[in-house]
Amino acid sequence: MRSSRSWASRGIRLLGALALCAAAGVSATADDFRIVSEIYLGDEAEPRSTNRTLFRAGVVYDYLDQPGLTTVFDPARHRFLLLDPETKLRCVVDTKQVAEFNAALRQRAADHVDPLLKFMAKPQFTLDPAPPDGKLVMTSPLMSYRLKTERIKSPAALRQYIEFSDWYAQLNTMVNPGSPPPFARLEVNRQLSARGEMPVEVQLTISVHQQTGGNREVVLLSRHEVAWRLLGEDRQAIEQTADEMATFKQVTFNEFQSRGNALAGAPPAPNGEDAPEPKPAAERSAVRRASGTEPASKRRK
Repeated sequence: MRSSRSWASRGIRLLGALALCAAAGVSATADDFRIVSEIYLGDEAEPRSTNRTLFRAGVVYDYLDQPGLTTVFDPARHRFLLLDPETKLRCVVDTKQVAEFNAALRQRAADHVDPLLKFMAKPQFTLDPAPPDGKLVMTSPLMSYRLKTERIKSPAALRQYIEFSDWYAQLNTMVNPGSPPPFARLEVNRQLSARGEMPVEVQLTISVHQQTGGNREVVLLSRHEVAWRLLGEDRQAIEQTADEMATFKQVTFNEFQSRGNALAGAPPAPNGEDAPEPKPAAERSAVRRASGTEPASKRRK
């Protein structure tokens, strides 16, 4: 059971990053819009995780509610900025650094004894050749996606969604040690990009091996609300984030990971060193805390 719980919490992260590219099928510019994404475990009424993601003038601001963490994606500078409002610390992570980490992680996962990790290293899905309109179905024995989708009329907005979602998914594996490899999610994004569609609802089913024998299916659901303009509170949040970027103490990625809040765990190597080997599910209690299976001690106000 411990193994199932941990893979469920990791799956929340897995689905959460995909949720960030949800949208409605209307025309939009590629700059100012917002997405609120909620992630549910099974049929629970309350979300396990909520993200508010703001797209403003080519920069993306993501606010995770539990634990409180702000992520700023600056594609023009090929970097992420991570900010912790509680400790008032910030760090910079280059996308090259993220790519190198995930390349090493892919090899480690491919060599792992866990069949789910091996699948995630080189995922292969079967596509439903004739799904109903507005549906994308990708299945495999270990992991399946069923998405409700809508076309988006702005190619520029579509590109911005997919670019952010791809990089955010890969960043997640660095920020949350023990999180699932992102490569299944990247394959889903590739299919969405080819179809010119975005998800408005995503159901992810993971087949989890139990210590008592046999497999158990863990179901995660994400729902999304998109608006093609920013609210006053969004602009205020971006202004506050700009102040935090200027005033928070800059530290290294290792120092940021070790700052002592709910995200702390064995920090991954940040400078092109070998990625840590994915750990068995029962060993990653820090990931459970970070993803909401275990409550964080404090939430961002």
